[in-house]
Amino acid sequence: MQKFVFFLALLCAVLHQFVEANEKCKVQFKKLRQAFQEATEEENAPDCFKQLGLDKFRGTDNEEDEEEDKRQHKELIKYLKSLPEQDENRAKECMQQVGKMAFERVGHEMTEECMEILKAKGRKIEAESS
Repeated sequence: MQKFVFFLALLCAVLHQFVEANEKCKVQFKKLRQAFQEATEEENAPDCFKQLGLDKFRGTDNEEDEEEDKRQHKELIKYLKSLPEQDENRAKECMQQVGKMAFERVGHEMTEECMEILKAKGRKIEAESS
């Protein structure tokens, strides 16, 4: 469950700008968002990403497209819920793998404060999507 919370928090950082985050965290979240975009580019993404149809939910690499990112996030949650349990678990594992790839690039730059904001947002999203 904790991995899923982290996955959702990471996805949220990628697909949403956090209004409540201070400027320092916004910069860190932007770097994480960019790392996610790089990790999900066709030549970098794990095979499971395309095989499971997750490539449709990459989000944008543009802060101004927040509404599109929110729409894609809602579609991703709906898509995951529509999958058979085994495929849903595989998709979540794949997203965790991609998240780990992105986090390995920039996670060392994240402050404890920003990590806590990220985790809290992930828990909130998980509660909303359950």
